[in-house]
Amino acid sequence: MSSVQAAAAWGGGLGLCHSTKWLMMAIWPARVGTMNEPETPSLDTTFRALAHPTRRAMLLLLAERERTVSELAEPFEVSLAAASKHVEVLEKAQLIQRSVRGRTHTLRLELERLAPATEWVRKCRDVRSQYSRRLDAALEQLAASRGEAIREAAMREARKHRGP
Repeated sequence: MSSVQAAAAWGGGLGLCHSTKWLMMAIWPARVGTMNEPETPSLDTTFRALAHPTRRAMLLLLAERERTVSELAEPFEVSLAAASKHVEVLEKAQLIQRSVRGRTHTLRLELERLAPATEWVRKCRDVRSQYSRRLDAALEQLAASRGEAIREAAMREARKHRGP
């Protein structure tokens, strides 16, 4: 059954849906993958995890040493439940790893998972510096041509005042 047929069946077979769920089903097919393949997070997932200042601060704390969830929540004015939600986002992005010993959940930074994001930022920085070099060259060329134009205008004025 195609996703469009599934959407029609979901709509009660009437062909009319009063919801947009059918549209999502028709546009995006079901995700294909196997249970054995570890899913690697995309750059979007990584940057989404890094988007919140609390999560960035949590990563900095974990860069110092491993911490429990409650130790990680302590410096912030958030509940343990809110801190756990931040931790969950970081785990989904695979930026941290949790180990459980008894009732203690210890978190550790997975620094190598930041490599793709770091590489992307480096590429953007390279593009920006290339743009800056081209802009500097263009401005120097413009300044040189204006300087030449000013010299030529000054020479014409001097000829006028000198006479024939």
